[in-house]
Amino acid sequence: MSGLKARIARVSEEYFDECTREGRYPSEAGLILRLGVSEERYRELCEREDTAGVLERARLRRLEWLESRLARGGTGVTGLMTVLRREDEPEGGEGRLIIRLEGLGGAEAAK
Repeated sequence: MSGLKARIARVSEEYFDECTREGRYPSEAGLILRLGVSEERYRELCEREDTAGVLERARLRRLEWLESRLARGGTGVTGLMTVLRREDEPEGGEGRLIIRLEGLGGAEAAK
């Protein structure tokens, strides 16, 4: 594992652990801040062959966090759906909701 890849993996894991302990959402912005890089540099790292996999795993962990809370329902579902839509939005494009509410009470679950 390259030094940069190992550093990103370590910082990412520390960030997710902290978020878990504090019960807060592990956002992309939070990870970028923790890594100490600009958004532009972060996007470059997402494209690099040696670091893309680590950052893709972090993205999937954020989605898992959102999906599991959305599946539980309750208050805040609409807000979670908004964050989830943003997480899945391609740069410069329109986002799509990747969770279907079927089986979760449909539109009623979002109220």
